[in-house]
Amino acid sequence: MYRTLEPGWVAPYASLERIESHPDRVSIARIWAAHVNHRADIGTLQALADLKPLSNLYRNRFRQRLDYRRG
Repeated sequence: MYRTLEPGWVAPYASLERIESHPDRVSIARIWAAHVNHRADIGTLQALADLKPLSNLYRNRFRQRLDYRRG
């Protein structure tokens, strides 16, 4: 749901900085809802499978679910 730009440790209470946001303003809440809802609609699965800033791991999961739903 987020992208790690540099691996490592973050200190407790450290501040986080948003570097960029997607122009379609896709929320983490929408991504997470589709992730946990195995009945997410095909349009949502397609949009998230095509969401390039999302990690390949999640994009592939949404793509697999989309393929399964389409038969």
